[in-house]
Amino acid sequence: MSYSLKDRTAVITGASAGIGEALATEFAARGCNLHLVARRREKLEQLARQLSEKYGIQTWIHAMDLSQPEAAAQLAAGLRQQPVTVVVNNAGIGMTGPFHTQDAGVIATMLNLNIRFLTEFCHIMVPVLKASGDTCRILNVGSVAGYQGVHNFMPYAATKAYVNNLSEGLNWELHGSNITVTCLQPGSTRSEFFDNAAMEGSFMATYDVMTSGAVARAGVTAMMAGKAFIVPGITNKIKIFSLRFTPRALLRRVIYWMFRDLAREH
Repeated sequence: MSYSLKDRTAVITGASAGIGEALATEFAARGCNLHLVARRREKLEQLARQLSEKYGIQTWIHAMDLSQPEAAAQLAAGLRQQPVTVVVNNAGIGMTGPFHTQDAGVIATMLNLNIRFLTEFCHIMVPVLKASGDTCRILNVGSVAGYQGVHNFMPYAATKAYVNNLSEGLNWELHGSNITVTCLQPGSTRSEFFDNAAMEGSFMATYDVMTSGAVARAGVTAMMAGKAFIVPGITNKIKIFSLRFTPRALLRRVIYWMFRDLAREH
């Protein structure tokens, strides 16, 4: 029997915009009740109202900063009244520019959100999902940037390499259990991320950019099928496949050219 999201309950982090908002819409369209998590309460309230009215689902909002210590434990505690069987770790931030000029505080926040929170939340939720007695899913949002070092985008790419690898390892470790882990690895995607990471107008923000909706649909479809990972978009698939045959020296030159216009200092 194929996996169904109808009448199940999911938690989605970073749900107020971009891929997170698109994921929430995809889940809601399939009849899944939602815990929506992000910093901006007003955006969450608006999205929760829209999805509830359009799809007849239940929604709960959790306005919180997931980069803060104990955020994973606090969120998990907030889910106890309406337990979940699907976990979506989408929240993340990025920043561009030469590494030595990037704001140290933003880098610390990035590490806390992109790596620490995701790790701690998975660590807390895996036993909860195992004990649920249901068939469960985890969807982590990594990136094609995590397949190699990326100059002028270095800390972000490194955090996504961690997410890609953690997700793959966790998928293997949980093989045969009631949980599957899928890593969604998008390339350039139209969202607020470009503005927040100071990428607007750059090559990466204008060439072969996918919509958040298309990325979300690919991720949800792969998750429901229990796939270990999904790279959405034919161009992105070709890029990742070609890495197997591309000498690292040549790859560095290609990456340099693609990200050269992100060298502006902040």
